[in-house]
Amino acid sequence: YDFRPAADYIEWPLMIEAAQADQPVILNAQITGELGNGGSLYLLNRRTGKIFDLKTQKIVGFSGSQELAVVYSSKPFDGRTLTPLVFGLGRIGPNPFNQRITINYQIPQAGMVSMAVYNITGQRVRTMFSQNLPPGYYSQGWAGRNDGGRALSAGVYIVRLNASGRSAAQKIVKLQ
Repeated sequence: YDFRPAADYIEWPLMIEAAQADQPVILNAQITGELGNGGSLYLLNRRTGKIFDLKTQKIVGFSGSQELAVVYSSKPFDGRTLTPLVFGLGRIGPNPFNQRITINYQIPQAGMVSMAVYNITGQRVRTMFSQNLPPGYYSQGWAGRNDGGRALSAGVYIVRLNASGRSAAQKIVKLQ
């Protein structure tokens, strides 16, 4: 792709979805010619913040689906905070869990965000939070307790994330 940026920082989102979660993916970058203004191209993993300089690392491998960004910068990359492209729950684990689980989620725009846990019959057992949040990637821990602080029994529960009129849910399993 031939491009001539008009700014000192430009970002192009790049979503890659592998057919299988453990399927390896290899990206091979070929940069020919100068980028102008002494610029560089970077490949960023938007979820982890890991940065690859495509001038020096031309092959990047990973597995599963990835939310990446290709960034041109005429200045040394300053680790700008990237905002997610999509709303949703990310990896929740370990699942099943005994004592504690970590719920990862992403919010692409600022606004009121809430998270709650429901039992299999649809009763809310724990309100995790309800607050205004800026866009970003977040993690929330949960120790398998209800709003009163009592340990919940083993079983299937649903984590629900709500923001800006959108909702995402994921099943989790608590073991004894």
